[in-house]
Parts: sequence; C-alpha cells; structure tokens
Amino acid sequence: HASAEEKAPEAAAKKAKYDAAVESGTHVCREEGCGRAFSYPSILAKHALTHASAEEKAPKAAAEKAYRDAVVESRKHVCQEEGCVWAFPNPSELARHARTHASAKEKAPEAAAGKAKRDAVVES
Repeated sequence: HASAEEKAPEAAAKKAKYDAAVESGTHVCREEGCGRAFSYPSILAKHALTHASAEEKAPKAAAEKAYRDAVVESRKHVCQEEGCVWAFPNPSELARHARTHASAKEKAPEAAAGKAKRDAVVES
C-alpha cells in the first residue's frame, strides 16, 4: 500500500483536475476520491451508478422500466413480427424497421444453403 506521502501528489493532481473541470463547466463526479469529469450530464449520471449500491440502483431501475413502458405505450405503431418488441411514434419509422426483418428473411435461405453445403463437405 502507498504511504500518505506517496498519495499526496496523486490527491493534488485529482484536486487540480476537479478544479479545472468545475471552471470549464464540465460535469464532475462528487463521489469522494473519484473526481472524474464528463462532457454531458447523462454520462455523469450513468457513471454515478458505478458508486451506487444494489439498494440504491433498484428504484432507478424501476423508474427506467416505467419510463420505457410509458414510451412504448405512447408509440402506436407496433412491429407485428413474431418476437419483435419494437414500437414507433409514426408509420414511416415502422416501415423502415420492417425492412430489417425483410432483409433478414432474404438472408435466411442463403445461410441455410451455406450450412447444408458445409455439412455435406464435412460428411464426405
């Protein structure tokens, strides 16, 4: 373990970084001993979860799930593809999304044919 004398320069450097970040208007983690700075508050919020205990994370996870449920509820254009959970606020976005399923289906027969060909080579 490092002695207090060895830690002093490191602590001074962290404090200087923190002070510079505060002056520049970036978003700084206030957790004791951390002091990391981020360009966006959303990144700081995500980082703050690394310091949180499981009990502290549970309410946030529940709130995020409620938010996602509300967002999906507000999106009336739901993908009808089996197993797909995507929903969109307007029909044009749903149509664009539906093309991803179409291209996957086009690739499926080619993939199956390739697998059959590989299996035949292995058996020979």
